[in-house]
Amino acid sequence: MVGRLLSHVDHWPGWSRITPPLARVPSPEELRGFAAAQHLAVRCAQETEKQLRTGITERELAAWMRKWLASQGVEHYFHRPFVWFGPRTQFRHFTSRLDLRATSQTLAENDVYIFDFAPVLNGYACDFSYAGQWGTVPGYASARSVLDRLYRDIPQWVSSLGYRADRLWQRVHEELSAHSLSGVHETSAYSFLGHRVHHVASSPLARALARRGAQTLLEFVARGASGQTLSRHHEGNMTGLWAIEPHLGFDGHAIKFEELLLVTPTGATWLRDAAA
Repeated sequence: MVGRLLSHVDHWPGWSRITPPLARVPSPEELRGFAAAQHLAVRCAQETEKQLRTGITERELAAWMRKWLASQGVEHYFHRPFVWFGPRTQFRHFTSRLDLRATSQTLAENDVYIFDFAPVLNGYACDFSYAGQWGTVPGYASARSVLDRLYRDIPQWVSSLGYRADRLWQRVHEELSAHSLSGVHETSAYSFLGHRVHHVASSPLARALARRGAQTLLEFVARGASGQTLSRHHEGNMTGLWAIEPHLGFDGHAIKFEELLLVTPTGATWLRDAAA
């Protein structure tokens, strides 16, 4: 399968001439760069949440996010801000990548929202996602408790499961099934349980694409050939930095988080904890 082949991309003959090996622990300098990008993303999510109001559209909020990030020095993106409200959070009836983009969908009372954005700061990419409820949404509290447990348990699962992404995928699937939740990352072609992140400046091709705003092509290069998506078929070395993004569906809505996970030969930890 293609997924299994890509999970061993670091071992392909001559591949190191195209992009640096990704199955490696980033240097302390690189980790500081990634941590700064994630810190900026956290601030952006906090400020974006303050802009929420009944009737605001996804498109208006995504435009506000781009403007705020530009004011903080962001010029390039791994992908531009996505905003999803209500039933769109479940990606139902999404038939092309264009469906991920913000629309005229408005935020209603007792609704769920998700921000998903990936700024590049000083060459360091960070993919970050945040979900919440506007009002009170039936089923949200129980789904949120499962999502919070995933955040707590995933680092330990990575090491206990032998640093195998396919086993992590299965363990997350079992957790969701035990609580009658669906995994949007399992059913949607536009979502994964995770993917590697990278220093854009380390790849001449990626840097050139970012300068030209070719986010879609950059994402293909980064997630596909050289990035390695975390899927049920990934059998390669998990060492390195991953954006982990479990996406839980419930009662017509969905919530997710996305944060950077540092995997070393001796364990795994969320970058915000490693950088603390």
